[in-house]
Amino acid sequence: VRMIIYDESQQRKSLRSQFKKSEFEKVHLDSESYYKAFPDKSGKVKAPRTWEDFVEAIFSMECKYVEMLTNAGVEIRTISHDLIMFLWIEDAEDAAFSFRGADTDNNGEWEFAFRTRDGHLIRTFSEVFEKTWTEAAPIEDNAKPAKDQKSSDSQVTTEIGIGLLDY
Repeated sequence: VRMIIYDESQQRKSLRSQFKKSEFEKVHLDSESYYKAFPDKSGKVKAPRTWEDFVEAIFSMECKYVEMLTNAGVEIRTISHDLIMFLWIEDAEDAAFSFRGADTDNNGEWEFAFRTRDGHLIRTFSEVFEKTWTEAAPIEDNAKPAKDQKSSDSQVTTEIGIGLLDY
């Protein structure tokens, strides 16, 4: 399994874009489900009370997921630039992809997604993954240049929320 995610700086930028400071108090602090998302080990709620603490809590959660994936054998690399699309490819036969855009009427973002079984399109997406993979830095040492690795047609390629995944 291979995954490409944002580096720390780009990940924080993405979280700040996704979770707007101006909407934090009215959307999150008034939501019962918000508090259920942050229980501590004893089951008590320790939900962040400020937007800054909220962004840091989400970032910390994502770091723990990266650690769990790495411990499970997932090879992870990072990129420092924004992705224009998100992509999930399974066994070179089925793919879903989405694009984010700006909602100029409401000063927000929106996302739309498609699904395809078109082999030519899926091969093109796989090539995009491979190019990005070779340019990405290994997570254990982002200063080292990434080594070129090719995947077989039987592998699965996925780009999720913060990056690309290939199994």
